[in-house]
Amino acid sequence: MQQHQKALIMVDVQKAFEHEKWGERNNLDAEKNISRLLTFWREKG
Repeated sequence: MQQHQKALIMVDVQKAFEHEKWGERNNLDAEKNISRLLTFWREKG
């Protein structure tokens, strides 16, 4: 039986969020949402 593995890839963009060239942030909950997604992923194994 073949087992399929899955991966969750998160790109670290924390520094980019604060760079002036991007202007004002439009997703102030990004870090909270990333954390929630990672927690959910880990719980599901």
